[in-house]
Amino acid sequence: MLNDPGRIAFLLNDVHGPDEALLRAAGCTSTHIDRLALLRATLETARADCMGGEALVRAACVGHEAAVRLLLEWKEHAPRADCRCGAALRSAACGGHEAVVRLLLEWREHAPKAVGGAALVGAAKKGHEAVVHMLLASAHPPTTIARNEALIYAARNGHEAVARRLLDSGAQACYRDDEALYCAAARRHEAIVILLLQRKAHGARSKWRRFMDSPEGESYSRELAQELLAADCIYIYY
Repeated sequence: MLNDPGRIAFLLNDVHGPDEALLRAAGCTSTHIDRLALLRATLETARADCMGGEALVRAACVGHEAAVRLLLEWKEHAPRADCRCGAALRSAACGGHEAVVRLLLEWREHAPKAVGGAALVGAAKKGHEAVVHMLLASAHPPTTIARNEALIYAARNGHEAVARRLLDSGAQACYRDDEALYCAAARRHEAIVILLLQRKAHGARSKWRRFMDSPEGESYSRELAQELLAADCIYIYY
């Protein structure tokens, strides 16, 4: 009985009501039951788009691609892929669920847009490089400001590959008075400090840029990075 999706759906409905039963089924992470069958059973008594599409958001949050697709394709009252201002995309991006992010971005109608930047920041904060790449390459990519904000979080949390990808996409190393640089230094992420110092130089005068690209410039970057990493006063602020 405990592994019977129909029986579990009945009990959830009886205890919590149809809408809450659907939400619990959508966000279920148990490996002991057929989660998709459970979701189908709860959809017989609740609207797929109840509570503004919360079931879609919960399925995306746990990375259940089949559940997300089932909800989007439900025969009636299917939630929009961009419901609640793209909450499903944000949840999937923060969790690093690449398949769900791709599914949402490529959905045939009402696909969520990454332009606002919340999904990008969430993915960058957690170091999900593949998701960051997908968002940057989407039809409606994040703005430069969103990329700059994401860079700060990637630098703070030590995600070098993400920071490099963001810089390659146009994020500015000197944004908000070098906040990304000081965040990386405060957390002792030496490789990111060096990366940001070098990228800052590429926005400077050509003579300085040529120097920073030389072996002497690389040595200088490492020395400057060590000075930043040794500056205890930075830790107070970052």
